[in-house]
Formats: sequence, C-alpha cells, structure tokens
Amino acid sequence: MYPRLNEGVSLEQIELDNGLHYYIKNTNGDQFELSHNLYDALQEADETKAIDLNQEDEQTLLLLRDYKLISNSHLIKGKCFIDQFILFSFDKNKQPRRGIFKVLNVMMIVLTIALTIAWAYVFANSPRELDPWINTWTCIVSFIVGMMIHEVGQIIAAFASGYTVTNVGVMLLFRIIPVGCYCDYEIDKVTTKTEAIQFYLAGTEMNLILAYIASIIGLTKHSLCGTANIVAFFNFGMALLSVLPIKNSVGENVISILCEVKSINDEVKRWFSSKEYRWELLHSGSKGIRRLIAIVIALILQIAYWVLTALVLCLLVVPIVYAFYVIVTL
Repeated sequence: MYPRLNEGVSLEQIELDNGLHYYIKNTNGDQFELSHNLYDALQEADETKAIDLNQEDEQTLLLLRDYKLISNSHLIKGKCFIDQFILFSFDKNKQPRRGIFKVLNVMMIVLTIALTIAWAYVFANSPRELDPWINTWTCIVSFIVGMMIHEVGQIIAAFASGYTVTNVGVMLLFRIIPVGCYCDYEIDKVTTKTEAIQFYLAGTEMNLILAYIASIIGLTKHSLCGTANIVAFFNFGMALLSVLPIKNSVGENVISILCEVKSINDEVKRWFSSKEYRWELLHSGSKGIRRLIAIVIALILQIAYWVLTALVLCLLVVPIVYAFYVIVTL
C-alpha cells in the first residue's frame, strides 16, 4: 500500500505507566492505538513509498482507511514527470500457485519458436503488398496493447519462477500519457541462470507472439493488411528495443547474467574510464576476451537503440500531429 494521512489527522505518542503507546488521532480528537512498527511507517507515508507491514498491521491499516484516517493512493510520484499508476496489487502472503504459470511459461517459449518458423515460411511464400493506410487510433492502441502484453509475459514468468509480485501498473507522463507498463516484484529465492534469463525475455516473447500472429494475418488477408501490419510493426519494434542493452532493459539484464557481471553498461563505462580495467580484460585469457566482445556488442546495440527509438517515436508522433493538424484546419 502507498498510504498518506488525511487532512487534520495526526500521530502522537503518550508515556503511560506501562511504557510508550502510539496513537493516530482524527479531527474530532478520537484516538486509535497503533503498533510501534505501524506508527513509524505512517510517519514516513507520503504516497510515494510502499510500506512493508506484517499481516496484523495491514488489517489495522485497512480499518484506518475505512475510518477515513488515511488514503491509499494508486498514483506513485516518480521522477522526470513520469509517475506510476497501480492497476493491480498482490498480497505478498497470498501469491498464486506456480503450477499453471510454469505451464504458461513453457508455452510462451514453444509458441515463440513455432510462430517464428511459421512466420518465416509464410513470409517466404507470400507476396508482399505494401498498404500505405495508417490509422492514428490503430497506432495508439497497438502501442498500448504492446506495452500491456509485454508485462503479462513478465508476470507469468515471475510467478513461474517463484518471485513475489507486489503490483502491476502503468507509467504516465505528466500523469496523463501512458508511456509504459511496469511490474514490481521481489526475488526472495535463489533462481537459476535459465530462470532469470527467461523472466527477462518473457515480455519480449509475448511481443513476438503477437507480432508474428498479426504479420501472418497481414500477409495472408489483404483486407486486414493495414491494421495487422501496424500491430506487427509496433510489437516487432518493442521486442527489438527491449533486447537492446540500455539501462535496466531486458538486453542489459540478459547480457549481464550471461557475462556474470552486475551490469554490462557499468562494464562499458569502466572500459572507457579505466586504463587498468582495459589492461586486466586484455590479459584475462578467454574470459576477458568474452567480456570484451560483450562490451563491444553492448556499445553497438546502445547506439542502435537510440536510432530505432527515434524512428519509432517519429512513426508514432507523425500520425498524431497530422490528425491534430486536420482537426485544427477544419
């Protein structure tokens, strides 16, 4: 939960014969006793931080909300004008069973491989007919659906790997414009390298599954060519951008796991800033050479990321600007 005290509500502590007691008081002067842990948590509550409580304190917090002493915000203030809006919250103590999610996790991998083969066959044997038709709303909906389907994949992989998912939501620019989705999770178990890599790749796999299906429809059904190609384009684009190794991306995490380093991007910075580190890599045998190759690949892909990001944004913004121009000039 991301609570805050309502207006006029205050916290106070009172020294009694049997020790210090903690209270929350409403505008009428009514007092409700709190545990020490909950008192400390509410002192820091400002809607921007989740508070970690035991089950008894969580029940007390729900009662405080019912009595209008606190509010639980779904909007989490962020940085650079980007805030998080919580759509779904999950109880840490009541996580879904892993069984069904393990099956779905394997199905994602199998479907991605099968559709890659099917798409390659259809692409090689179907005539390519370019359809210049672009619908602004189709572009916007495709972008939003692509973001959502990406997070669905990560949620499935998180539950399958035994991670604790706390909440899922949307990232909003200026609290209005959706620019991404997110999945908050905690890793409270030892995971294998394969599980960790699959967790990061799961969202990309979902984008590819949707992109392949849309592309196959576009190649075989000319009447749906325009819409299908837009959906395919955005999801192929998201899949490609996600695997490029920028900060905290799928690509960075996967390459870092394979290279057994904390962050491949930090390794790139160290390469340029430290002569000793360069000497160490060049004299570390095959392991140093492999890491050096990963650093070079990461650097090239980072450049490609910014080029592709600019292209995708242009293709998204141009129809919107054109539609706005048409409306204004009517």
